[in-house]
Amino acid sequence: MADFNEIAQGYQSFLQLPVYRDVEAFSFEKLIGDCSDLSILDLACGEGYYSRYFRQHGAARVVGVDISAEMIRLAAAQEHSDPLGIDYRVGDARDVELEERFDIVSGAWLLQYARDRDGLRAMCTTIAQHLKPEGVLVGLNLNPIFSADGMALAKYGHTRTPDHAEEGDAVCWRFYPPQAEPFEIRTYQKSLASYAWAFEHAGLTRPEWVPVSVRPERLAQDGADFWAYFLQHPPIAGLRSRAMC
Repeated sequence: MADFNEIAQGYQSFLQLPVYRDVEAFSFEKLIGDCSDLSILDLACGEGYYSRYFRQHGAARVVGVDISAEMIRLAAAQEHSDPLGIDYRVGDARDVELEERFDIVSGAWLLQYARDRDGLRAMCTTIAQHLKPEGVLVGLNLNPIFSADGMALAKYGHTRTPDHAEEGDAVCWRFYPPQAEPFEIRTYQKSLASYAWAFEHAGLTRPEWVPVSVRPERLAQDGADFWAYFLQHPPIAGLRSRAMC
């Protein structure tokens, strides 16, 4: 796993790229839908981008948890300068224990950091244990069936190697933020079957994989040809699941 304490500043700069704002964030916000008056646990919250979005769009309570103390420091600094009432904590999604349950657990860029099935099941168990009955997991994830030219993604602000990965293989992502040095993170490939297995054993329904899309204004600005490769070979996917009754 990347040391997010070292790349936190670069990661903040990456959030300004269209692939983040107008694909990832746009797709994730559609998945979340109306969060008015809901309680949300934001696992792998990073510097708090989505945590802030939830509160700004009416969530009643938001708790952000991340394994990186530096990411939480950045999130807390923004909370200090623009208070929204978000509770940020340093914690590992494999074993964090909070004494409350939530309407939604958010997992944007969480599950692909599990190295194997057992690590994935541990993360899923944490999610299940913190969902209210009929609560919803909403996430963004490495596309488990991506198999294309990962270097062709460079024009969108990042690359991926290898092009095709087997179960348990490390996947290297290199990001090119506009105002910072390039940085890399490492994720781990798991099959659709492994995700289904981990979700079931954790007490979650089989994950629903949801294609990402480009914000219409961005698509019109750049043209359909620019985004064609990304949409034909999406490196990321949304996912949704529920707590089993």
